[in-house]
Amino acid sequence: MKSKYAEYYDLLYSHRDFEGEVQFLIEAFKFADFRVNNVLDVGCGSGAHTIALTRKGFKVVGIDLSREMISNAVKKACEAGVKPRFLVGDIRKLTLKRKFDAAVAIYGVLSYFTGDKDLKAALDAIRSYLRRGGIFIFDTWNLLGVYAFKHVYQEPTAEILRWKNFLAVKSMKWRINFENEEAEVKIDCLVLDLMSNKLVDFFKVKLTLKIFTLREIMVNLEESKFKVLRVLSDFSFSSKFTIDSPDIVVVAKRI
Repeated sequence: MKSKYAEYYDLLYSHRDFEGEVQFLIEAFKFADFRVNNVLDVGCGSGAHTIALTRKGFKVVGIDLSREMISNAVKKACEAGVKPRFLVGDIRKLTLKRKFDAAVAIYGVLSYFTGDKDLKAALDAIRSYLRRGGIFIFDTWNLLGVYAFKHVYQEPTAEILRWKNFLAVKSMKWRINFENEEAEVKIDCLVLDLMSNKLVDFFKVKLTLKIFTLREIMVNLEESKFKVLRVLSDFSFSSKFTIDSPDIVVVAKRI
């Protein structure tokens, strides 16, 4: 069955500041021990960051578990007139016969590895594809920050999104198990075509995500031989991470 989540991925994330995030990544690349040219985009989705980085002159490989996501990414890259490489696969199982100067895993990619062994395998794999002194940038959720704002996360919230000629009314609700450090996220989405003023789709998505404490992140990165350089609350070097920050953005170096 065709995934509605993949089909409408760009619509669901149309509120994100892709250009601002890419500028942050480029600034973070400067922490590498060398000039960054080759970038691995882990969990690239429909390729927004992969394509944007390619436009900036980087050589990028984007990988994702979803064949539909990669198909959409390839189409978008063709439309943009760029040629990043896209692969369908699991970072823990892929065999890439090359090293990269930097790796990114944006929009909570690491949170999909809900088991400790799976997370360790993913981090070890990412490290294996990085040159020594290379940079790894990712974001995820902070358990204590999510707990502080649990009344916000656990109540249904509605958001209106627009992308091309589509309008979406997205409702999201988190069901958080703080003991297991996991969240079940339920998304309901109505999609309207603005050209015809008709409802064209309705779908539901359920995601299971791991939520981390900062200490867990630090310990896991240390065990996989990464050095944490920056911990932020957003894709901005001026953002300050506190114990109550719901989001964590990490810049780390492969040692």
